Amino acid sequence: MKNGAKFGTIILLVLTLVLAAAGVTGTVFENQERNAQPSAFDLYQEEAGQLFAEGEGYLAVADEAIGNINSYLDQMNKNAAAFTAAGGDAANLDAQVKAAGEALESAKTQKEKMAGDFEKLKASIGLDGSDAEAVDKARTTMPKRINTIRAALKKITKIDEVESASNPSAETIARKQAEALLETVSAEYPDLDLGDQFTVTRESAAAQEDVPEPGKGFKGFLQDNWQYAFWLAGVMLIASVLSFIGWKKPATLKKIGAAANKNMMLVALIVITLLFFVLTNYKNLTPANIYNVINQYSYIIILATGMLLCIVSSANIDLSVGRVMGFIAACAAKFIIDFKMNVPLSMFLCLLIGIAIGAWQGFWIAYVKIPAFVVTLAGQLTFYGLTMVILKGETIAPFPAAFNNIFSTALPDFIGSAFGIQSSLNITTLIIGALVILVFIAMQLLNRASRIKKGYEVQPFVTTIGKIVIISAVLAFLFYSLSANKGLPTVLITVSLVVLIYTFITSKTVIGRHLYAMGGNVNAARLSGVKTQRMLFLTYVNMGFLAALAGLAFASRMNSASPMGGQGEELNAIAACYIGGASAYGGIGTVGGAVIGALTMGMIKNGMSIMGMQQDIQQVVLGLVLLAAVVMDIVSKSNGSALPFLGRLGARKEKKKEAAGT
Repeated sequence: MKNGAKFGTIILLVLTLVLAAAGVTGTVFENQERNAQPSAFDLYQEEAGQLFAEGEGYLAVADEAIGNINSYLDQMNKNAAAFTAAGGDAANLDAQVKAAGEALESAKTQKEKMAGDFEKLKASIGLDGSDAEAVDKARTTMPKRINTIRAALKKITKIDEVESASNPSAETIARKQAEALLETVSAEYPDLDLGDQFTVTRESAAAQEDVPEPGKGFKGFLQDNWQYAFWLAGVMLIASVLSFIGWKKPATLKKIGAAANKNMMLVALIVITLLFFVLTNYKNLTPANIYNVINQYSYIIILATGMLLCIVSSANIDLSVGRVMGFIAACAAKFIIDFKMNVPLSMFLCLLIGIAIGAWQGFWIAYVKIPAFVVTLAGQLTFYGLTMVILKGETIAPFPAAFNNIFSTALPDFIGSAFGIQSSLNITTLIIGALVILVFIAMQLLNRASRIKKGYEVQPFVTTIGKIVIISAVLAFLFYSLSANKGLPTVLITVSLVVLIYTFITSKTVIGRHLYAMGGNVNAARLSGVKTQRMLFLTYVNMGFLAALAGLAFASRMNSASPMGGQGEELNAIAACYIGGASAYGGIGTVGGAVIGALTMGMIKNGMSIMGMQQDIQQVVLGLVLLAAVVMDIVSKSNGSALPFLGRLGARKEKKKEAAGT
């Protein structure tokens, strides 16, 4: 076994080196390809020259068209004067002269607009290539400028055509002049096509054929996939380190397996995040995307917190919370939008309605002993119907800013504004983040000291420090990303308060101990003095309250209330609990685990959306993830570890070591 571990370590290290070499080779090929291709500034200069020539040609055509209109006007003036001298009624000709004068002024206005846009075009062309961002921006704006010039030219030439038709005597001369001008422009600028559409042909079929297709052969494969080689090399390196530890320190490997089992979903969340970090080309961890994920899944965390208590206390679920959430959103829309009620009062009434709904369902479940599945399924149907009745099948929108500011905006940078700090970052968010990290570190150290004082078993100090460093780094990255975008989302404050309060209730209070005792063995809990019926009733009252709170957050995020609001959200909340480690048999689960489960679902759905996966495929993946989470829960209970190979490998090595010593 020892030789096998040694051989495995060597193989993994060799694979690490091979993959790293492949990644380096791919980057070299990509740099060679990039150097062989024209730079962005070279392409910019070429495009700028073509557009500049095109703009010059358009201005020349516009000047000639205005000259034609002048000629028409002069001719009509002469005709009107001659007709008047002959004693005729020149009223009709005078009207034509007036119309031609107005057309001339309109054409001049369009020409001035063209000239202004052309000056902007020339200004955007005048770059030296030192600012890559400015070059990219110019390559985007230049075609827009030339399109604006084209549109103005079309108006001028249309006026030219109309005036030509109204003055046949000048038509022949005008058309000959225009044809001569077009021939001159076409000869001077052969790349221009000044036809009806005024388009410019910049690419030819021959040029397209000369460009080799990327990704051909082994070289192209490395060039396109070198980043994946580096990531696989990192995975192989971690595996080789674990193998080396198992070879040299089997007891340490066993502890690593136990720690991985204890924090299984946290490890899974990190792995999933890093996986989509690669697959989405690093888009899933941009500040804007992190901000969006928090806003999109905040109400799921609130729902999952309430659902966790139902699962822990009685292994029951609440199938109605999605529709209750939609019903509360409809009530809020009626109160705030239709009835123009005060926002705080409307929110208070919505929360009371949620509590009443929870009490209604809790009564049937706790005291009448109707199965929770039946009661909450009936509630799902009932509150969907009531939502349709309230909204009359229509969507009500939008909510006023006073309501949306509570859940759907970011905390303003009042500290930066107060001290006059000019920064692209939100200073208030950074300071709040620093305080959160300091409080977290202090709580971890104080908790460790308290456990030592009471004689409880604690983790090694190195493990505690490692945990503090990793979580602090994650928090620092989170708050920095939020400060680089809009700031701290207001809904995150609400979610954080919910998580902290319910974490305290479940872990530090008598109520929490009673909930877990009920889930472990309801009969034993009853004999121990736990009022199980009351606790079960209060659990569903609490679920109604949190469903109402989630409904308000959901309504604010959607800025509307619709008949289909909340559909299927109960499944997301249930899945978040089970993925986060809650047992399907009750008695096991934490609020933190439910949060991790919700974030895991959020990162998976968000990553798949960025990759452009279809909705049906996303549902298949989420279903398999949920099944895998429950399977790991069952395996961990039967084998003592969801990653038994690490623990078993360490145990086998310890036994062999002991046998060798004897």
